[in-house]
Amino acid sequence: MDTQEQQNPMGNIKLLQYLNEMLSVENAAKERLQFRIEETSMSYTKQQLQKHLEETKAQQQRLKNIIGNRGGNPTSAKADLPIINPKTETTARVDEMVESATTTEEKKESIKSIVDETENVMMKPEKELMEVKQDAIIENAEIVAYKMLIDVAAKVNAEDAIIVLKQNLQEEESMFNWIMTNTPRMLDQLWRYIESSAGTRTLNA
Repeated sequence: MDTQEQQNPMGNIKLLQYLNEMLSVENAAKERLQFRIEETSMSYTKQQLQKHLEETKAQQQRLKNIIGNRGGNPTSAKADLPIINPKTETTARVDEMVESATTTEEKKESIKSIVDETENVMMKPEKELMEVKQDAIIENAEIVAYKMLIDVAAKVNAEDAIIVLKQNLQEEESMFNWIMTNTPRMLDQLWRYIESSAGTRTLNA
């Protein structure tokens, strides 16, 4: 008796493509989580990120297993994760300097000078708050991606994939809920430093 992959080869090819796209997201998410664990100053956040890192490693392996079992080759590529990139006076100056620079080297120096200035202005608590926002955006994007991938798997009757994808989805939803539940606590902890640093910058302006 033919397998589902043999019965619907084109559907399986597309499913493998989307599974590898999801794997590339988890590959990038793993790398980012490792960075976040090193950088965060909040112990309870570090603990939760460590927990989710282990979940992400398991998610990667599950995806690799599905892809391999269905005749595909798991990717090692890393996706570009969704982030917010707000435009401020400083970032607008970066754009202007890059556009006005006449050589590649000048562009590099222009960007470096503004980035260095921005790093000096943005205090560590502000960076942490920005990263928390990014955490929530990335987790929500993963939730959307997994739900769509589950729908695709259902279209080609890939029950083996659906079971695993739902497990990954549940872990992403749990992480997203943790972030949203703990955001007020994190903001309370960070805000007094952000507020005081803003006062210092005003005085020194």
